Amino acid sequence: MKTAVGLLCASSRILTMIVAVITLNLTGLASAQTRPKTFVSIGSGEMTAVYFRAAKAICKVIADEVRAEGFRCSAEATPGSAYNVGNVASGELEFAIVQSDVLFSAYKGFGQWDGKPVTELRSVLSLYPELVTVVARADASIHVLADLAGKKVSVGGPWTGPRITWELISADLDASSKAER
Repeated sequence: MKTAVGLLCASSRILTMIVAVITLNLTGLASAQTRPKTFVSIGSGEMTAVYFRAAKAICKVIADEVRAEGFRCSAEATPGSAYNVGNVASGELEFAIVQSDVLFSAYKGFGQWDGKPVTELRSVLSLYPELVTVVARADASIHVLADLAGKKVSVGGPWTGPRITWELISADLDASSKAER
């Protein structure tokens, strides 16, 4: 299974950021001291995860390129993609890094968002494709996904993209499959 990882935000935030940048750059009337300050927080993942390093790199680019225009950025360590969806939707985070399949599930109201679609979010950019890889010992007699039925499977923390992906995959497997962190 192939998914992508991308940056998302609430749709109203995109317009606000674009208008602010265009206004500041076109008018040139405000000095650096009088320009409004805009703080952006980017939800990522756990501090040891790739998403956190990606958010820090994005914030570094913002600091290097538009700090003089009043933009500040902070990479926020979070439990993961599902957490990020909820916190961008609530306004707690301005942007977040989220697996594309998790965003799709939230937008369509699947899985943990069953019947409660989160439609006010927008994908801003895709960072990279991400594959789901299932690994088992050679002697485990696991050759297809159905062989995982009834087995303990390590799928990450409760708010992570891999956990959400597993919940969607495992819906078709034996209900006795147990996900473990």
